[in-house]
Amino acid sequence: MNRIPTMILSFVALCLLTMGTNAQQKKTCDAEQKPKKKTVTCPLKTKLKTQGIKACPPTGCGSVDPLLNEQKNIKEGDPDTATDMTFAEFAAHPKCVDGYKGIGDDREPIKQAGEGKMVRIVAWALDARPQKTTGKDKNGKPKKGETCNCGFTGVNDPENTDVHIVLVDEETLKLKAKATKAQPPSAKHPKGVKAQTAARNTLKKREALSQTAEYAPRIRVARNEDFDGAKLKKMIDPIHGGRLLVRVTGLLMYDSEHAFQNPLTRRSSWEIHPVFRLEFCPKGKDCETNSDTNWVDINK
Repeated sequence: MNRIPTMILSFVALCLLTMGTNAQQKKTCDAEQKPKKKTVTCPLKTKLKTQGIKACPPTGCGSVDPLLNEQKNIKEGDPDTATDMTFAEFAAHPKCVDGYKGIGDDREPIKQAGEGKMVRIVAWALDARPQKTTGKDKNGKPKKGETCNCGFTGVNDPENTDVHIVLVDEETLKLKAKATKAQPPSAKHPKGVKAQTAARNTLKKREALSQTAEYAPRIRVARNEDFDGAKLKKMIDPIHGGRLLVRVTGLLMYDSEHAFQNPLTRRSSWEIHPVFRLEFCPKGKDCETNSDTNWVDINK
């Protein structure tokens, strides 16, 4: 794996990433216009049930930003044409893109910033989260899946939903946190606070400096793959603080909805989405970015 050449540069890079993360979590990008969402009618439930993600249009359905969803749902691309990119280069993409006015706006400024480029990145995977939407929202209604996947929840149909993969660089692995004890109910936390393990708190601390890769269901269907994330999650073992060296190939994408509303715990809203190829480095093996030696395709 490519490493930052000097300890000084590593320290500076980590400081810059930390500063950027704090800014990202405290405030979203400023919009110059009201969200331009469109209402797309969902296919019949019977059609979705029988055909799965194949019945869902590229725009998804519901109240959507069709341009964003169409970018998420690209299924044609050649991973062999990818350009190698370091994690630092990936994380350096702008949190707020100049010229992009807000949700639903024309994505040309984002494309000029790199969206749609096929890239390959080596990083450490800290978790894989197959979408499982259960429970109720703040209005008491059942939670729904993402609009890009026509609301599939992943509870009983993980093949129809995205897999969210948390990626970090080697420097971030130096961050650690201690276990915390349970706290009784208080004015700030009426239900109290649950105890957390050191592994869970460490994952949370590292995730603040992470970037995201998403394995989309349309890729699995187009390539006849059965990957739903459970295998990768087991290999990583995030509950016990595990990690796995991976080589991810896919399209750069700017998640503009999270950039302007409800920022996620990560460095920025740039993702590798969709993922076209996911490889891992077996335990005890040496793997390099620009060599295929020892890398194993997750679907083989």
